[in-house]
Amino acid sequence: MYRIYMEQLLLKISYFIVLLPLLTGLIFWRKTKRFSRGLILLSFVAAVPHLLAASGIAPSERNIIYNLYTVVEFIIMFSIFRPRFVTSFSKRVLGLSLIIGGVLSIPILISKNFITDFNNQLVCLTNLVYLFWILVLMRDTYLFDTPLFTKKDPFTFFALGIIVYASASMLVMGLYNFLLENPQSPVAKLWVFHDFSNIFIYTMFFVGILTEITNHKGNSVGNV
Repeated sequence: MYRIYMEQLLLKISYFIVLLPLLTGLIFWRKTKRFSRGLILLSFVAAVPHLLAASGIAPSERNIIYNLYTVVEFIIMFSIFRPRFVTSFSKRVLGLSLIIGGVLSIPILISKNFITDFNNQLVCLTNLVYLFWILVLMRDTYLFDTPLFTKKDPFTFFALGIIVYASASMLVMGLYNFLLENPQSPVAKLWVFHDFSNIFIYTMFFVGILTEITNHKGNSVGNV
């Protein structure tokens, strides 16, 4: 009973955790910059499917919302990542990844009804792209000693959240049909791992926004 209670509690937290970075960002909106505002927008968009799930609406009735969210999320993610690609190599790779991702998404989109079916394959593809982008940025950091990941940079926490969540999401979404058909299987415990990763990513968004707010305060004091 205790284990079931904790799993249900974890699930509820994973639904509402998205409000943490969203409300924090809205409260301190004037102290945020473009990057944090991207996270706030991302949290706002994500709040829709999260709160719908928390309301108990049947998955079949919210599949179109999840599918639309996946597409909108990718657009926002691209706007967040794009300024970080500063070398000629990374810019070319970014463009190439969009082309390849676009080509691969066509059969994925065609294979399922966008309105009635949850497109777990599209989720896997987008998360794979996010991880690939982070690897490219890590390559630039290593080869050119570019300060992309520092403890004072909110992007560092964003990237850490993406690495954990995207990895978990690809695993769970890749086994999505199996997990639905075998809820009693030990493998179904991967949903708990997914809930943890969901909590982690929005906590990292929150930390990233706070980091930018703190940097803003530091700069304000320094300018006095």
